[in-house]
Amino acid sequence: MKSISRLIAALSLLLIVTTVSHGQNKIQDITDYKSLFEIITPLVNNGNKIKFNARGHSMEPTIMDKDDVTIRKYYRDILPYDIVVYQPDQDEYRLNRIVSINADNTINLSGDSTGDVGTYDRSCILALVESVETQDGIIYHLDTPEGRTLGEKVARTEWPDNKFTQKELLKVLPSIKGQITDTEGTPFYPVGQYSFNEFLVLNENSIVVKNSQGALDFSTYLSVNSSALYLIYNLKGKAFSANTMTKLITEKYEVSYEIANRDCVSILSIWYKIGLVHKL
Repeated sequence: MKSISRLIAALSLLLIVTTVSHGQNKIQDITDYKSLFEIITPLVNNGNKIKFNARGHSMEPTIMDKDDVTIRKYYRDILPYDIVVYQPDQDEYRLNRIVSINADNTINLSGDSTGDVGTYDRSCILALVESVETQDGIIYHLDTPEGRTLGEKVARTEWPDNKFTQKELLKVLPSIKGQITDTEGTPFYPVGQYSFNEFLVLNENSIVVKNSQGALDFSTYLSVNSSALYLIYNLKGKAFSANTMTKLITEKYEVSYEIANRDCVSILSIWYKIGLVHKL
């Protein structure tokens, strides 16, 4: 007999990087940025914003290790003090600040904490860093005149003389409160009708959700199996409840309504908390 219990394991949160947003639920450590950017570069080129978890210390205090950054395609010419993701060679991806643009179409890059990191052809730029979401859940917009003015000041300050904390440094920038993912906090019982938000199916077992800022959120994603995809594909574009999900499961699997309903309630609660669905 096929067991619905597989659904719970299949729908548990799985990370593409070290932590679920803002350090909750440490589950798995994957720091292979080559594999990550092989996936997200075509998405950026097609106009999608992408959010992912940044690793390393070269851009501190502007971007701290394990902060989430949102990147997008350039829709204008590059400017000094933009922060960019670039590919200096085939197997390496970096995130640094442009400090100057040269007449020969090269750019000089630096880390906010490390100083000069080299000169590269501007064709190696993959994306512009639009914002950083700090680990206390504040989103600071870096792709602004204020962000570039601040970047110039940081770039001209020799480290470690720059004693600013991240909060002190970024407080002059436009900011909003982010949505911190909570999968272990306040119990939530999903009552009423729900509908899916935008998402992307990467392959037969991975789903990435588009967040409230319009970015595909690679800082967390769902690992799903064929049973979960069966639910998602049958419910996408429709209003549904936990009872609707239960009916679909009991029609396909030999399982009691009580067990199916219990597990579908749990699954829908997870979907709601990570932003895959919204309440109507």
